[in-house]
Amino acid sequence: MDVDERRRVYRIISVSAAVMALVVVAVIVLDVRSLIQTNQPRIEAAVHQAISDTFPSTRPRFDAAGNFIEYPEDTRMPQDVTMRGYVERGQMIDGVVGMNRLEGWALEGAAGDQFLLDFEPLEGGYTWQMTVYQPDREMLAFTADSEAGYADFSLLPVQLPAEGTYFVVISAFGETGEYTLHVR
Repeated sequence: MDVDERRRVYRIISVSAAVMALVVVAVIVLDVRSLIQTNQPRIEAAVHQAISDTFPSTRPRFDAAGNFIEYPEDTRMPQDVTMRGYVERGQMIDGVVGMNRLEGWALEGAAGDQFLLDFEPLEGGYTWQMTVYQPDREMLAFTADSEAGYADFSLLPVQLPAEGTYFVVISAFGETGEYTLHVR
């Protein structure tokens, strides 16, 4: 086999390999599209659940005994919250919650301000929830952990509708546990 024949064979092999690679990519793309189309109702349901759990349109809560209430009639801030102080953007705070122990943090803001509350349970096997209340003490936003029947949404985005002092309330049911809250 002379040099020209070798080059021709190498070109044929190279072109064949490129065509095979394109075929493999096309098959993968078609499989992924088919997988997404097949699972679209499940994907949409998961997205809807995430939105429902993160935003206050469905305001789930727990009663004092730790029983889940899907649509509470009272969306006002509980009277027995122990206010620990003020928290600002960029601050990380540590706390402890447990049965019948609600901790609150005041957050000042103006209309349109956006915050991301990042909750991290540190110790204990407790079921937690984080609720943000408006200056009039009505619920604005809510999230809870997966033990409460939710996906684990420890990040809670909040946009303030008006200027004032808002209240971030952390509560737990079951064991006492430590946490860190980062306000971004």
